[in-house]
Amino acid sequence: MKDINFYSETFSSGRKHYFLDIRKTQNGTIYLRICRSDELGERKYVRSSVIIFDEDFEKFIQGLSSVFHHAAYLFKKD
Repeated sequence: MKDINFYSETFSSGRKHYFLDIRKTQNGTIYLRICRSDELGERKYVRSSVIIFDEDFEKFIQGLSSVFHHAAYLFKKD
């Protein structure tokens, strides 16, 4: 039995393709999988991914929120 995919979001930027998936393992654990697939040409790709399990969602979202908050002001000129 494979993991169940609850929701997916995909987008591309040039030869980079991103995949955000909320999935459930066979034993019922929920996780977020973030993948990036780089197109090398001639139907060849290299893929990288990170998995965040549900027990870490709150801390992960807090971290992302902090990073985006700081990034919003990083290049702001007074």
